[in-house]
Amino acid sequence: MRINSSLPLFLITLCTICTSIFAQSVVYKGGNGPGQGKHLVLVASDHEYRAEETIPALAKILSVHGGFDCTVLFGVTDQGEIQAGISNIPGLEVLQKADGLVFFVRFLALPPEQMKHLDEYFGRAGPVVGLRTSTHAFKYDKNRANDPYAKYSFRYTGKEYKGGFGEQILGQSWVGHYGQNHRQSTRIDLS
Repeated sequence: MRINSSLPLFLITLCTICTSIFAQSVVYKGGNGPGQGKHLVLVASDHEYRAEETIPALAKILSVHGGFDCTVLFGVTDQGEIQAGISNIPGLEVLQKADGLVFFVRFLALPPEQMKHLDEYFGRAGPVVGLRTSTHAFKYDKNRANDPYAKYSFRYTGKEYKGGFGEQILGQSWVGHYGQNHRQSTRIDLS
């Protein structure tokens, strides 16, 4: 009996695609390195810069070359499919034992039962690295102004948490785009 040699490659590719589309989390076990025995949680839910692709790659690098155990959490639909920028990130309870958090998110308004895990983590002064759009990680509209976690919104003006998550945790909130977003770009002339 002859086995098609491309079949195993096809099955591996198919499994990888299904995992990346339907996974709510991915775990990379660390090896040797300065992070051995430490657990990082990396969160991806940004609809502009493909965080759902970048963050797993970063986690793999941190695991293989840094020795960190890494858990990647994604924004997912109710059906469990990864959807960039969605405000639903199951699994945040892993932050209870996390040694660090890497955030690549934008304009989230997570349900209180998920947000409480982040609030507890920030409350214990857990280390945070915010990538790109994380300065404006949270955005609560007028309908959610009474949400217990509305203080994290990037436009929060209350004195006790001015500027929300970006200013209070990362040091600066989002200010705006230079020029017109999605309409202008940089012109490059080659000499």
